[in-house]
Amino acid sequence: MALLAIDCAFSVLSIGIQRDDYTRVVELGEVRQHSRDLLGEIHRLLEEEAVAPRELKAIAFSQGPGSFTGLRIATGVVQGLAYGLNCAVVPIPSMAAIASQVFSECDTRDVVVALHARADEVYLAQFDQVSEVPKRRGGYHVSQVQTLADDLLEGRVLAGSGVSTFLEHAPARVAHFDQLVEIQKPNLVYLLRLATILLDRGEGVSALEAAPLYVREEVAQKPLS
Repeated sequence: MALLAIDCAFSVLSIGIQRDDYTRVVELGEVRQHSRDLLGEIHRLLEEEAVAPRELKAIAFSQGPGSFTGLRIATGVVQGLAYGLNCAVVPIPSMAAIASQVFSECDTRDVVVALHARADEVYLAQFDQVSEVPKRRGGYHVSQVQTLADDLLEGRVLAGSGVSTFLEHAPARVAHFDQLVEIQKPNLVYLLRLATILLDRGEGVSALEAAPLYVREEVAQKPLS
């Protein structure tokens, strides 16, 4: 089984391929510089790994939240490829992939994932390790770090690009965490692992059902900084 993964949700575009126990991830640089070449880069990766497009069982992508433009690029490419190849799509929330990495690399069973949004704002979600797939506790949130409710910061580890946002704008609010893990973007290795598990559970969706994850409506009107 071969899986393709795409991440355009952040400043650096990444693509990856997984086949059996082998995984390869390629970072292509800034999204705005490579978006027009994305299909060509995917073709090159498949060719180098000797994977025919029809061998792809599914296409996974980093669903967001993140760059509005990047999410639209990823969704459009994934929908087009999946529809043409008649294969499933596995949308993976960006913060869930980061949580999966934290659970794999850190001694913790809960994590608060924060992604930088703009200025002093973060996207935030809490996850517990109850199975191979991180379980989200509550919903997704976006807020200034100074005004987040205290109960949204309950966890042993704070992880994600939003760590630096907290340290700059509300350093006192991270004092109770045992560990700070600054991760700028999801690692496609963990995204592919989650996609494999979800696909085995039958949780893939059709090309037409693939959609970005937007935490707030105004993100469609104002680009992320």
